[in-house]
Amino acid sequence: MDQPNEVLQRIDPKDLTACDSCDLLMKVPIVGTGEVGRCPRCGSVVSDPKFDSVDRTFLLALSGLLFYVPAVFLPLLTLDVIGWKESGSIFEGFIALYAEGYLSAAIAVLLTAVVLPLVKHGLLLFLSVCLKLGFYPRQFEFILRLHHHLREWGMDEVYLIGLLVTLIKVYGMASVTYETGFFAFVGMVICTVGLSLTFDAGHFWSRVEAHRKETP
Repeated sequence: MDQPNEVLQRIDPKDLTACDSCDLLMKVPIVGTGEVGRCPRCGSVVSDPKFDSVDRTFLLALSGLLFYVPAVFLPLLTLDVIGWKESGSIFEGFIALYAEGYLSAAIAVLLTAVVLPLVKHGLLLFLSVCLKLGFYPRQFEFILRLHHHLREWGMDEVYLIGLLVTLIKVYGMASVTYETGFFAFVGMVICTVGLSLTFDAGHFWSRVEAHRKETP
């Protein structure tokens, strides 16, 4: 009977994948859209094909970038407390924290709410445009890996939840006016969540690997 390592040696390394949860090395499960491939050891999802991933990723990434500028630089809310009005944007929040000396908090807001949303949406827009045009630059694989490492650092949803909690706390104490930036920020968060549901990294990898095999 063949030993497990002898079987693996006869399999193309590109057909192997490692489980993110238990690091089991296995052959990539072939499943259809709407189906899920699971690790035989721990049951974690290792393959989850998305329907029309390239076009949906393109549309959501483009929409997220269109929402980005008003979401980050326009005022989110205006608070009116006994005639005293105050408003601010996400970027102004970073400036205020920095001016008050809260350097670590300012850097956290700058990275998670200003820089990373732009980078992540920009990377996915670039990758999806490349696939739609059949253009595969040498940096394609590096950008895919970069996005994989950055995807856990975006905190738009957490920022929105914090904003909503603040609104609940000041309810009845102040008059709140929702500005353009608030609705743009909600739109950007929706696009971010949508990208996490529609982006199929496995499909992107398979497309570029197929191209590399065809190209001498």
